[in-house]
Parts: sequence; C-alpha cells; structure tokens
Amino acid sequence: MEIYFYPDHYSTGRDRQIPRLEEVFQNFPTVPINVEIKVDEPRLISKVSDLVRRFDREQITVWASASDKIMDQCRREVLPCRQLDP
Repeated sequence: MEIYFYPDHYSTGRDRQIPRLEEVFQNFPTVPINVEIKVDEPRLISKVSDLVRRFDREQITVWASASDKIMDQCRREVLPCRQLDP
C-alpha cells in the first residue's frame, strides 16, 4: 500500500512506522496526548487505561471518541483512578 506524505513522495511502509501507544508514552512522558477510541471494545479501553496508569499520565491524557457510548465506557474506566478536586 502506498501512502503519500507530500507531492511526488510515497511510502510503502518500509520507511515509516506507526509507534505503539506504549512507545509514545515512554518517549514523551510529559507531553499531553489525546487518545481517540474509535471502536466499541471494552478490552481495548481497559488496556489503554492500564497504560495511562502505568505511565502516571492520568492528568495529561485526554480521552476522546465520536461515540457517546464509547466515551461513557472510557469515563467509567478512568474515573475510579482519577482524583477529582473538591
């Protein structure tokens, strides 16, 4: 599959690699990250939440989804570990 990054340049996948979320968290420990969950998969949400906790990123990771149902699942997964200010 060819992916075009700018005119007259394409990639076949050998020269580009999409990092895993764990790698992003490891390499950018203080950079706020937006994580968009696109599929209704509770196991995925749980695994992302585990990574957020493991890398102590609860305060700098923003969860997003176009689906209200998925966002509700994300909130249920995140809220037990998040300390809310009174």
